[in-house]
Amino acid sequence: MPTPSDTHRAAPDTATELSPREQEVAQLADTGLSNREIAAKLHLSPHTVKHHVTRALRKLSAVSRHDLAHQAE
Repeated sequence: MPTPSDTHRAAPDTATELSPREQEVAQLADTGLSNREIAAKLHLSPHTVKHHVTRALRKLSAVSRHDLAHQAE
């Protein structure tokens, strides 16, 4: 039987490491999708996507959505 720690993803180790969702959103943002389009694709609200993009930009000190995806790799 799985323990609670087996069913949850580990949190990022540092304040500059992107969460799996932030990485996913960053990659989609790099393809040119808008927040609304990313939200529809991931079944999230546009506000949630905006939050993920903003946090990822801040964590990586990126200056654009395109820059964000390349730094997240």
